Amino acid sequence: MATDTLNGLESLLGGLNVSGLAPVAASTDVLHNPIDIYRSQLADTIIGLVHSDPQVALDAIQLSNEVDNGDLVITLPRLRLQKTADELEEIGNELTQQVSQSPLFTVPILDGALLRIFLSQKILPSLLLPYISDRGAAYGASSSLGLHDASAPKSGTGKLLIEFSSPNIAKKFTGAHLRSTLLGAHIAALHERLGWEVTRVNYLGDWGKHIGLLAVGWQRSGSEEAFAADPFRHLLDLYTEVDELLKPELEARKKIREEKGDPEVIEARVAEHDAKGLNAEKDAWCKRLEDGDPDAVALWRRFKDFSIEQYVQLYSRLGVTFDEYAGESRVSAASIAKVEEALREKGVYEEDHGAWVIDFKKHGAIKGLGKGVLRDRTGLTSYLLRDIAAVLDREEAHKFEKMIYVVSADQDTHFKRVNKALQLMGREDLAAASQYVNFGHVQELEFPDGRHAALLSDFLDHTRTVASALLETDVERAARFDDPVAVVDQVGASALMVHVLYGKKQGQLSLDLTEAATFDANTGPYLQYWHARLCSFLRTSAGPAVPDYSAVKSENYGDLFRLLAQYPDAARAALRNMEPGPLMTYLFRLLNELSGLLPEDEDWPDASASDALVYAAARQVVENGMNALGIPICSRI
Repeated sequence: MATDTLNGLESLLGGLNVSGLAPVAASTDVLHNPIDIYRSQLADTIIGLVHSDPQVALDAIQLSNEVDNGDLVITLPRLRLQKTADELEEIGNELTQQVSQSPLFTVPILDGALLRIFLSQKILPSLLLPYISDRGAAYGASSSLGLHDASAPKSGTGKLLIEFSSPNIAKKFTGAHLRSTLLGAHIAALHERLGWEVTRVNYLGDWGKHIGLLAVGWQRSGSEEAFAADPFRHLLDLYTEVDELLKPELEARKKIREEKGDPEVIEARVAEHDAKGLNAEKDAWCKRLEDGDPDAVALWRRFKDFSIEQYVQLYSRLGVTFDEYAGESRVSAASIAKVEEALREKGVYEEDHGAWVIDFKKHGAIKGLGKGVLRDRTGLTSYLLRDIAAVLDREEAHKFEKMIYVVSADQDTHFKRVNKALQLMGREDLAAASQYVNFGHVQELEFPDGRHAALLSDFLDHTRTVASALLETDVERAARFDDPVAVVDQVGASALMVHVLYGKKQGQLSLDLTEAATFDANTGPYLQYWHARLCSFLRTSAGPAVPDYSAVKSENYGDLFRLLAQYPDAARAALRNMEPGPLMTYLFRLLNELSGLLPEDEDWPDASASDALVYAAARQVVENGMNALGIPICSRI
């Protein structure tokens, strides 16, 4: 009987002389996390002895940091018993006696206020291996975490909308955009695996003043021939050129503002200055777009549609997809009007020298938000106003419970303004549902000739180049892949992804792939190599038709089994903290354990049918972890 139902799991445990599942609290999920079986048994024992609250008992049980110090640890003071040290020691001794009577555990060790618990290696393989096999790709996943009520399977699935990547049309695709892309893809994949209904949104910068400036550049020196040959680069060149031409005008405006005198006079001079030159041309194009001028809209739509078409192809090289390519242009006029009306009603929308602003410092905002411009003096909507209104549009379209923005820490001020504006409008519910996952500075990728990556294709072509060189140089390891030539993009993408996701997201990041594009430990190619190696073995060494888990020699694989059992906890910790690094660390610990069992200079020595059961479970966990991280898979069984 399969173990993916309560009846099936109870039947398996009964065959191992383990009585009952002891579901002590809704926070345990014995059908999706094998360690919760052990936690539940321990918590049930604690409750029976000291009559503690079930959740308090569970919270006192933690995974051990070091397997030599136990698999689980009960921290006795966390039971909140108001006991003396001597009384806690007595309770610890009684728990030791009771826990050791369960076939799931060996004799615990009382270490001061800690009771160190060791899983029985006689039982673990017979429980864990069928548990992983029955769930396959779903091992470590769980539908319960995304439910409105985890204790009620029919309560409905929570809806998550996640915005990430979000480049600007005709501007550079920066290292920050790349980091957002990879971190967002991981967060989306992990939420999906853990029960959420996920909508991935790429919110393109396809509206606003930079589009007006691009239109000016196209009108002045756009080339159909150059656009056909290298469209993204031609648009970037046009924008960069006209942006440089605009800088003297912006500098002149800055000097006017810095002059001393009557503020009204100075603002009048600024308005007069802005009514001439490139700035005026740019604003005129923006006004034509907002007014729906057919020629202006046709040019804008051409650039936008082309950009989406090209980005779909480029993202696919990373294995990244989006459910929706939205953009500032799609923000509805109705939602913009609702935002402005709500802000006026609340008395927080002010006119300031012809512009409309929120002065956040007047309304209890945290320091540093200052004034946010929602409409400039020409009446054009700002990025801030459109982003606030976009939240209303998304609420209407998606009815989300949670919305995550994956953005650079450089944008903290902007998104804090968005959130505070929602609160000032009386939409505290939407402010609370919005979460900002930010990350640290990204050092731009520089090529040997001194150029910097400016387009997504620059990053992707670089990863392909370094991956090709790696596979051509290390022929022996490359041979592990079914078709080394066909997997170049995936090997390159995995090198990039592991490099970007491995460190703490708040830390600074260099995009130098010199050390990342190798088969050394703790790299993307190393992860792909081991997954390919396991697949290769399982293609030629199938396990028995009827698995005999009792034949597995547990003494050979004790630490491996302990790690395999911890995967669901590792995945949940990544979700809880929005931090992929620890999940990556878990996978590399698993590979390190495999490398000790299977040295590279030995090709599966003396592998038996029961060994195949173990390595099938290991391959499944490695693959599930890669999927949760958003890393493309090179090899299949």
